[in-house]
Amino acid sequence: MNRKTQQPLQKKFRQSSILDSFNPTSTACNLNKVNDKCRKAEETILHCLSQKTMSFQDIHKVQSTQEAEAESRTADKLVTCRQPVAESLSSGVLETNQSTDIDHMGNLEFPRGALRSGDAECLPGRSGEEATSSVSQTEYSATLTYSESQQLDSSAPLFTEFDPVSMATTSASESPDPGWRGVPLAELNRAPACSEPLPKLEPSGEHTITFRPHVQCGRCPRPFPEHYKDRWDDEHVRMPCSAENLYPKVTETGGKVLQNRWELIETALLGTMHSSLDLEEAILVYNSRYASRWSFCSLHSFFTDCLSRQEADDFFSRTLPRMVALALQLPALVTHPIPLLKKGRRHAVTLTQQQVACLLANAFFCTFPRRNARQKQSEYTTFPTVNFNDLYDAERQGRGGRKREKLKTLLHYFSAVTGSMPTGTVTFQRRGVCESSLPRWQDCDRLLPKLHVSSRGMIEDDGLGLLQVDFANKRVGGGVLGHGLVQEEIRFLICPEMLLSRLFTESLEPNECLIMTGCERFSDYAGYGDTYRWTGGHADTTPRDAWGRRQTKVVAIDALLFSRSSAQYGPRCVVRELNKAYVGFAEPGVAREHLPAVATGNWGCGAFRGDPDVKCLIQLIAAAEAGRDVVYFTFGDARLRDHLFQMYYFLSERQINGADILALVDQYYSKKCREGDAPTQGLYSYIYKVYSAEDTDSVSGDEPEESAAKAESRGGENEWNIEDDEAINDFLNASEDL
Repeated sequence: MNRKTQQPLQKKFRQSSILDSFNPTSTACNLNKVNDKCRKAEETILHCLSQKTMSFQDIHKVQSTQEAEAESRTADKLVTCRQPVAESLSSGVLETNQSTDIDHMGNLEFPRGALRSGDAECLPGRSGEEATSSVSQTEYSATLTYSESQQLDSSAPLFTEFDPVSMATTSASESPDPGWRGVPLAELNRAPACSEPLPKLEPSGEHTITFRPHVQCGRCPRPFPEHYKDRWDDEHVRMPCSAENLYPKVTETGGKVLQNRWELIETALLGTMHSSLDLEEAILVYNSRYASRWSFCSLHSFFTDCLSRQEADDFFSRTLPRMVALALQLPALVTHPIPLLKKGRRHAVTLTQQQVACLLANAFFCTFPRRNARQKQSEYTTFPTVNFNDLYDAERQGRGGRKREKLKTLLHYFSAVTGSMPTGTVTFQRRGVCESSLPRWQDCDRLLPKLHVSSRGMIEDDGLGLLQVDFANKRVGGGVLGHGLVQEEIRFLICPEMLLSRLFTESLEPNECLIMTGCERFSDYAGYGDTYRWTGGHADTTPRDAWGRRQTKVVAIDALLFSRSSAQYGPRCVVRELNKAYVGFAEPGVAREHLPAVATGNWGCGAFRGDPDVKCLIQLIAAAEAGRDVVYFTFGDARLRDHLFQMYYFLSERQINGADILALVDQYYSKKCREGDAPTQGLYSYIYKVYSAEDTDSVSGDEPEESAAKAESRGGENEWNIEDDEAINDFLNASEDL
């Protein structure tokens, strides 16, 4: 094992976290000092403003000292933006709207240190008193910065995460918890700032483009080729409008004749539909063989119990006819054959958002042929379902209206795109790494990458410019059209263009991933599982790249499902998960400085029975090998955040590389995991104990041993057990439709 001279990690972060001096020319102020030194001046300012008896220039004269004068100028900046902000400062009612970037909440910037007084208990190898002492010496300053030209909404609260008044009355040793540990987000790579220029958009043997690659802002690209070209084979999507798509129709005499199915679809959908019963009848015209097997209970319940009569009438009179028109444009909009992204084949498909919307409208009306059969020998048995018939089926008992909320979310998407069609593009890429090119993990000598671990925020909200991880099912999308409603399913609902990947992506192999670039977000939500609720539309302002795609990149990687939890620490399982994460994170041929950090979290935990302890280490090691840093979200769980960062700090401080960490995991599996039994000691507790025995000369005293022993006496508190918290366990649970 590697050893090093003890060097407190917080000292490294201190340089980037502390404001050395106050700059009166900037619009920043140290709010801690404002409260202590300018309270009286602030009251005077507010009084004068309310009475309108003093100009802003005169306000400076009320200060009696040079120091108060400087900070009054900063208070002027606050008041001149809007008086209600100053009034809120005085009253102590200050909040902020949640933003997509923890370090850039609108124009709020908070330089933060890695460790604070609240972290004392998280420092392995130090007593609580010693750790508190070392942390309290690290200054911490929360700084408010905003542009003079910014227009503030006086009706909207300015803060949520931090209250400047409460911060000002808090001593330095009691600084409020910022919600994260590790390095600031500002130190990590983000796209597009770190990205290389895109190559010219053109088709190739590994890239299919279904439109003329001349993207113009504000205009939908023209389909290519000009006229529909059909491919009815097992290498391409079998299209509903194909001349080869035949369906048996019962004649008046009781016989059956084959008829072009697209003609049946056109006739059925162009008929009058005033209710969900009419919609069901139309869908079954060209799916008659499933009339006795398909149920539309959830669809009917949605329109009768979830929507008002007026809302239902608006849908059937306005939105549904537009959806029908969009779906029936298929032969004119999607003229290029769409290749299937099959196993073992590296290929990408780029479509316009208009083409995606047209294909999804056809999925809504269940028009795709040969995608409903469930037999093992059926053609698409290794593909996810794509037609929406499962979504219309009855809810499972106790599922609390999941499908109603799914329908609400997806119908908002169709209402949005049929009202104003987006003009960008989307790319789906299946990528794999051959076995000979995978790392030899036993020889991995890379140290852990930079880590930002946060209990606040979500991947989709705060991962702007990062490589965002989809905790995927091997059949991408998981139970999104069924009963599943956790991380992957929610992401596919709020970004419905991701659903199209189910049309052509075969189930993923252990050395493969799916990358979705440019999928736009259309909805906001709250909750998860049974508590999921659609809360309204979302205006996605993510900038577009030169190909016309939103600069949002999501990688789908599927974790193992463990029937026996102790198996996940075994060498074969660990290597499999390392390979899967590496395939998702790696981008061969791209220099490290051009790779954005990874935004991830508790991948493969919950119902998959994964342990966040080992899953976090696996992702860190894989990211280091791929040349990326890591942003890790614990989804509101501060305890898990501190637990993971404690181990990261412990390993980084000792410069323990990937191979040594994996050796520890293997040793833990051999000594602590018995066949058929759950581990008797947590992984992290075991690692602490190993180093307390082998590395006591690296610190003064015997604190590491005391720390490990203390963890043991607490019954393995260092072992993060998701069963300890029912709410967190529910949140992490993966879909039962896996």
